[in-house]
Amino acid sequence: MLSAQTDGIVSTLNTGTKQAVADTYAFYQGTSMATPHVAGIAALMLSANPSMTPDQVESTLKSTTRAFPQTCAGCGTGIVDANAAVQAAIALASNPPVDPYATQKADLSINQTLWNSKKLLNYSYVLEQKTGTAASMILKITVRSGSVYSAVNMSTGRTLASKDLKTYGKTINQLFTAISDAITAKAATLNAAYDVTLGYPVNVYIDKSSTVAGDEVTFKASNFLAL
Repeated sequence: MLSAQTDGIVSTLNTGTKQAVADTYAFYQGTSMATPHVAGIAALMLSANPSMTPDQVESTLKSTTRAFPQTCAGCGTGIVDANAAVQAAIALASNPPVDPYATQKADLSINQTLWNSKKLLNYSYVLEQKTGTAASMILKITVRSGSVYSAVNMSTGRTLASKDLKTYGKTINQLFTAISDAITAKAATLNAAYDVTLGYPVNVYIDKSSTVAGDEVTFKASNFLAL
């Protein structure tokens, strides 16, 4: 409805201007009427599916709208459709979406338990790590008593100084921690593959935010050797 029109959506009102006087009705247009309609439909959706999150309510309201009958600039995704929104809420209750972070967390727990069961505190492996568009750093890392003991840069053949060792040297458990932190932070993309025998991460890709270019982190572990 256009605000200049005399008619609109009839609503309850009161004739008083400073205090309640007598009940009456009046026509209203615009957001004054759109807001209670959308709020009412959201209430119906939550009545049908109380487990819906605010984000799910919003996305469902938008995805179930009807198209405008003519071109409308700045009118949003469409005309809200109460029946379609409620039916979508009911369908969502029957088929809740799988939480990818829960799946990642379960895989992490299984493989970390497998790794810890081996009680390997002395080992060496090759770790390739890359952040964003920077060149990959490939290190041969030696771990003793569960801590990084030394690392060699495979590209230069040089042993890492203590400062670089602290920054780039990682134990297998620290790779697990990086995955856990990404799950907690709900990284935009997180893919992790694990060694089938020992359970340690062999290939990890973390995109912290899909809207930020160059914040991707990758880890590749290979040539594992128990010492």
